[in-house]
Amino acid sequence: MQNYYVDIKLDKHDNIDTDYYIGQAHTLRGEALAELGTSISSWFKNLKAKMFARQGFIHQASV
Repeated sequence: MQNYYVDIKLDKHDNIDTDYYIGQAHTLRGEALAELGTSISSWFKNLKAKMFARQGFIHQASV
């Protein structure tokens, strides 16, 4: 059996420091949304390139 040590940040009144954890949540959500945006952008660019390649636009533009 494994024991996990959990360190919970407390405020000056020995209550759970909700401001700290809310700040952490905002930071992590921002990072996740940035990663999602990058992923969607990359997917869309790839899709666009495939569509243009199928229709022959890339070949005509390079000739």
